[in-house]
Amino acid sequence: MPLNMLHLGEFKSLPGGATVGVTRMNGADMVHCAVLGEVLYKVIESDARAHHTAFNGSGFNRVIDAIKGNEIHAYFIVYGRENDRPLFAGGALELPTVLTERNGNDFKHYPAVYCEDTYISPELSAEVRERTKTAGFPAGMGLGTYFTLERARLAATNAYADLPLGTFCKGRVAEYAATNKSIMGIYRKVCATFDSNADNSVLIFDDVAVERSGQMLVMTEALGLPSAGKITVHPTVFIASWLGDGGRQRIVASFTKSISSFAGAPVVRVQLTSNGCLPDMQTVKAVLTSLISAGKSEVMGREWLGGVTEAGVLSAMRFHALREPEIMSALRETGAKSRTLGGRPMLPVASNFSNIPPAMLGIDLPLATPFQIVPSTAEKSFLPDSFSMVA
Repeated sequence: MPLNMLHLGEFKSLPGGATVGVTRMNGADMVHCAVLGEVLYKVIESDARAHHTAFNGSGFNRVIDAIKGNEIHAYFIVYGRENDRPLFAGGALELPTVLTERNGNDFKHYPAVYCEDTYISPELSAEVRERTKTAGFPAGMGLGTYFTLERARLAATNAYADLPLGTFCKGRVAEYAATNKSIMGIYRKVCATFDSNADNSVLIFDDVAVERSGQMLVMTEALGLPSAGKITVHPTVFIASWLGDGGRQRIVASFTKSISSFAGAPVVRVQLTSNGCLPDMQTVKAVLTSLISAGKSEVMGREWLGGVTEAGVLSAMRFHALREPEIMSALRETGAKSRTLGGRPMLPVASNFSNIPPAMLGIDLPLATPFQIVPSTAEKSFLPDSFSMVA
């Protein structure tokens, strides 16, 4: 069955009387929290096992609290065989973030979703693929591809109040293991931007001293969206930016309040993007450490990390620099290393919904409205000296 025969927000028939569909957990509904909360625990546990990493569930209640507070959305894919009870075939967690794109010499910052987890039962996905093979569609339908596309379609129609940012999102960002051939196949189908080179992984600072690289002038700003005739600032995202050479050189860092589903601990996702015109490496390092220092200061002021002290803020950050080799090199030279799960480096990926072939979606997606920049603090210098690490 071609994917464009499966449409929005409903459970659709497959050959042989089976059905498939996607739903979202309602954090305000006690039944949803009781039933789907148990399913979500198993989804995260299975995802951790697939990544060969630990999950003991001690922080799971914090994940549920974030869903109740509408800070995270939990989606589930349901598969029903004929004359049998429906089965949960997998799930995913998403939260609001920023997708920054170059716009000439400048940038546009779009509402987006960050996918913290995705897990699909390989056994049930294989069963559905066999059911849906036809002469015109010999590969059949994989549940992972369907699940990925359906969440975009649900958001486009706001079927389950799926707009955590109040507007349609430009795309989805995530991280993945290069050894996960299934997810790489899905990303290729949806024309995502990713890099399979382990040297270009998501980066972290952990148990190292950060090189002091000087100080640079940066600006910290909030991001807002038009609402009822005014700009509503979104509380879980902000940016810090630098301009050099009269504005010809630009680097921007977006910061997103996030959570680790495995540990239930708060984290901060940082996306670093340049306009393609960069200064020398020493200056790049000074800019990056200044941007990160600005982000640390803002994160502390917003109390995103709860009781985490200033010394622990940097180690709670996850740095994405997709197809930015100079930025990657500069971060590594200042002490960053690859973020790994189960010993495997995690790589950044971004999917722009407008790049998905229309035949795969079956609908015309609405245009995403970019954020408007709202100045939140005065321009100031940030010293890399302010970095401190917990050994």
